[in-house]
Order: sequence, then structure tokens, then C-alpha cells
Amino acid sequence: MIYLGGYTLFTHGVGDFCDGINGGDAAREEVFRRAQIFQVTGAVVMLAAGLVLLIRLWTHRDRLRWYFTATSGAAIMLMMAAFGLLILASGPGGQSC
Repeated sequence: MIYLGGYTLFTHGVGDFCDGINGGDAAREEVFRRAQIFQVTGAVVMLAAGLVLLIRLWTHRDRLRWYFTATSGAAIMLMMAAFGLLILASGPGGQSC
């Protein structure tokens, strides 16, 4: 949702980075840079939330059943890995035709 939301909110249906946009190349780069910032910021927030959840899960592990702790921890780490991939997909490389 964060990845597609960035494009939907900021590109206004332009579609691909290589498609034309009113205002020329500078306007296109600005629009997609804002979408990229939104995507990376949202993914970083979700990584931080995942870290907080892992810390809380670890601090309460003595009150929880072992299988709940293990499955919840694995699910949180899987979610964090997916948001890490989102950062790699939209972050450092940028957009190019």
C-alpha cells in the first residue's frame, strides 16, 4: 500500500516515470522524487514499528507461550524484510528511463 500509495498520491495517474507530464522533465522528476520520499519514509516508519513490536514481544516472552512468541517474531521479521525490500526498490536507485 505504501509503494502504490506514493504513486497514487503524488503522480496523479501519470503512470511510468518515462511517460510525459505537463511541465517537462523537471516537473516529472519533482513529482516522482516526492513519491519516492513518501515511500521510503513510510517504509522506515513501518520498520521502526516492527522493531518496537519485536522488543515488546521479547520483553514479554516469559508470559507468552513459546509457539506464540516464535510465530509472532517470525511474522514480524518477515514484515520487516518486506519493508526493507521496499526501501531498496524505491530508495537509493531512484528512477530512470
